[in-house]
Amino acid sequence: MNSITTFQEIRRDGKIIEESMTAEDMIRAGWQPDKVVALRWVWYDRMIELRSPFGFLSRVVRSREYVAVLEDTDATGQHAVLTVYQADGSPRGTFPNVLAVGGKPAAGEFRSFRTPQSPLPTAFCVLFDVYTNGATYQVDIDAASGAVLGMQEVH
Repeated sequence: MNSITTFQEIRRDGKIIEESMTAEDMIRAGWQPDKVVALRWVWYDRMIELRSPFGFLSRVVRSREYVAVLEDTDATGQHAVLTVYQADGSPRGTFPNVLAVGGKPAAGEFRSFRTPQSPLPTAFCVLFDVYTNGATYQVDIDAASGAVLGMQEVH
């Protein structure tokens, strides 16, 4: 099988978040919030691991061929870079913090993941905050091609 299996997030305190765990599960277990500093999964019986000194947010796409990752670039947690990794752990592509809004480039920050509107199995959805007007857009992206599949303002 060439897809991602046994996906885990490892927190700074060493606790492992299994893919099936919810925020409610962690609260019930008495876990305090903490940064995820490593991502780990199995591909072709090989363990793949990514590490970050500042932290990750991540989402395995439905096809399980890619992981979309927001990696904090500093200790504030306010700035992140969006990268898509293939199942083998190699980067598929990194997205600049600029999106075409109304046909014009708009600088901003990718913030968090949502459920994509697109039925494409390689689609993922990320929120993007535009600096100039404070608007937030929900953006569907194809992990396979890097193409923006759709975008709608949510704030």
